[in-house]
Amino acid sequence: MRKIIGAMCLVLALAPGVRANDDYGTVGFQLKAYPADDSVRMSMISMFRTLHAANYFLENRGAVPIACQPFGTGTNESYTALMAYLQQHPELGKRPVSDLWDIYVEAMARSFPCKN
Repeated sequence: MRKIIGAMCLVLALAPGVRANDDYGTVGFQLKAYPADDSVRMSMISMFRTLHAANYFLENRGAVPIACQPFGTGTNESYTALMAYLQQHPELGKRPVSDLWDIYVEAMARSFPCKN
């Protein structure tokens, strides 16, 4: 797990997906404020908890969860994975902030895939 987090941090350090010139109202602009901005931090926490609840619901019905984050990961690791995903797909940072949930779910599913 530390290797995964280390690799994601390296990706973020080399070429951040969120740039200083991101337009107001975009995913990129919104995420720049994490973790200092309370509303952005609460959004990240809410998305993390909602995905956790959805995964729990799916697992209890015998379905494959959306994402399988290692035990002990939390909002900060989710943010790191999201930023790494945006680095790989910089066009997503330009999408309206209303698309953040969709981007978050896709990023978590790709970053923490479940083994069937």
